[in-house]
Amino acid sequence: MKNVRVFLSYDPAPNGRGYFVDLPTYVMLPGTHQPIGALIHADGVFPTANPAAVMALQPSVMVAVPDADTHPLTGKPSMALIRSRYSNHTRFGQDTAYALPLALTIAERDADLKLGADMKALGKIATEIVL
Repeated sequence: MKNVRVFLSYDPAPNGRGYFVDLPTYVMLPGTHQPIGALIHADGVFPTANPAAVMALQPSVMVAVPDADTHPLTGKPSMALIRSRYSNHTRFGQDTAYALPLALTIAERDADLKLGADMKALGKIATEIVL
């Protein structure tokens, strides 16, 4: 597992998930929510906080993600690996609008695009790649 800071998402109640991380597999690390202030504390969002005001702050949290979902060079979640591992999942494998909930540098994004192209060229799935 690798630790990485990701953005929170919000799905409104009553049928939604509330605040969550939009990754297929993760473990949220306690005490790592940011930014700390009137709306957010170290372990999450205050229950009375207005969701629009919270989301305007671009809240984030540290999560542990499986090594199999992270790029071998950057250590951050990889769109290519996630799409490959969850190819039958309607959200993570098939939804072309899905984007990783983190900010990648241009170099990290390019490395992930190259990994995806290499996997496609080799005709391999993510679990078969050994780097």
